[in-house]
Amino acid sequence: MDNLHSIVDAQNNVIEDELSLSQAEQRLSYYVSHGEDYYITDYEPAEVFSQVTNAVRADWAHAAVQSHTEAAGIEEEPPYAQLNDLLCNLGHWAKSQGIDYAAAFKSALLLYEIECAEDE
Repeated sequence: MDNLHSIVDAQNNVIEDELSLSQAEQRLSYYVSHGEDYYITDYEPAEVFSQVTNAVRADWAHAAVQSHTEAAGIEEEPPYAQLNDLLCNLGHWAKSQGIDYAAAFKSALLLYEIECAEDE
């Protein structure tokens, strides 16, 4: 029997699941033709997330800060200033996308607290 597949976004949110590979490829083609950035996986998202630790999340964040720091030319600034500049610029980006930055930041803090509880 063919393994079942899911279509997920970059954050591993399931868009569609329980698809054959052929069905998943057809649906992915549709989404990509409409500008979506999705991919096919045969892993259950819960399995993927169970392997993600806060250390891994910190590595992802480090890559984001490093990329922004280099793009902004602030490599000589201390880490606190680099983070502060990135957070400020994320606010500008959110505004340009019509996103309520304060609400998104509040939601992110709640998620951060939940993820930190995993370490306890």
